[in-house]
Formats: sequence, C-alpha cells, structure tokens
Amino acid sequence: VFLAPYVFSKVILGTEPLEGVERRLNSSGRFYVRSERGISGNGTVIEVSLPEECKVNLRIYDISGRLVAEPLNRVMNAGVHRIRWNTETPGVYLYRLEAGERTATGKIILVR
Repeated sequence: VFLAPYVFSKVILGTEPLEGVERRLNSSGRFYVRSERGISGNGTVIEVSLPEECKVNLRIYDISGRLVAEPLNRVMNAGVHRIRWNTETPGVYLYRLEAGERTATGKIILVR
C-alpha cells in the first residue's frame, strides 16, 4: 500500500547498523534516518536528512530505558547531517530523533 508522503505527520524508522540496512521513507531531499558503525569501531554515526531547517533532538537510551546520551539538541539546516556518538560500552541501545514534527526511532547494536 503506497500512501503519499504528505499523509504522515510522524515517521518511525528503524535500522540495523551492523548489517548496514537503511530504510528510507522518501528519496534524497526528504526526511530519513540511518545509523552505521563508527570507523574506529567505537560508537556509531547517525545520519539524518532534513527537508527543511528545524530543531533536532537526539536521545540515546540503554536497553532498560535509561537515558545515556543526548548528543544533539539544536536547530539544524536542511540537508544531510552525520552525528557521531562515541562510546566504548558494547550493548544494545535505542535512539529517538525528533526533527520538527517528525520522529524516528531505531536500534544500535555495539559489539567489540
């Protein structure tokens, strides 16, 4: 079932960063979020594409739901942005990214 993008006010996306899986709602120039393993092996990079300038808040939680980091909370210009989150603690983490009226959630798995 295809629904036009304007129907959605909130979007929930998920990623599996170790497999490099990316799920996009729209093509380039639209809202999408993906995560990937950091180059150094520590942490991860979360990439977000914003169709317009908006306030962006990124929160990262451990599997028990405890907030462990808030690496971003500011207004960002339209375009593609890469946000690095460094941690040396392996585990399963959940992120919630709010960008204007849009919301994305996903899972980050860090292994040594």
